[in-house]
Amino acid sequence: MPVDVFAGRILEALPRSPGQAWAKLRHAVEVLGQEPRMLLACVLLILAGLAVAFTRSRAPSVSAGLGLVLSSVIWLRVSQPREGTVLVLLAPTRGITEADLLVPLVIGLALAVRAVRRYTPGAGSARVFLP
Repeated sequence: MPVDVFAGRILEALPRSPGQAWAKLRHAVEVLGQEPRMLLACVLLILAGLAVAFTRSRAPSVSAGLGLVLSSVIWLRVSQPREGTVLVLLAPTRGITEADLLVPLVIGLALAVRAVRRYTPGAGSARVFLP
């Protein structure tokens, strides 16, 4: 499948207005409320992403990264019953769905926050300026 078709289908799944975003969020919350395993896997995935984003030293960040990979695999396995719209069909029984996009989103946000914190002077420390 050409890259432009692949990217176009993924972009079609993104909400175009705040109303669509809230509707997708409400639907996701309903699905997570009905599927306790998906809720637990989603929480683990987000917590692992936060751990990657906000760890300071190298050793904890490696273990947080492993946790993120593990929770990503768990999410991809657990989310199969209610994955949402199939965006790209890879084979008759395989495809990329809306739920699958959560993994690259969490990983990308975690790495972006980590990069901003690393390359911004004073980003890791709270400063109080007194008049």
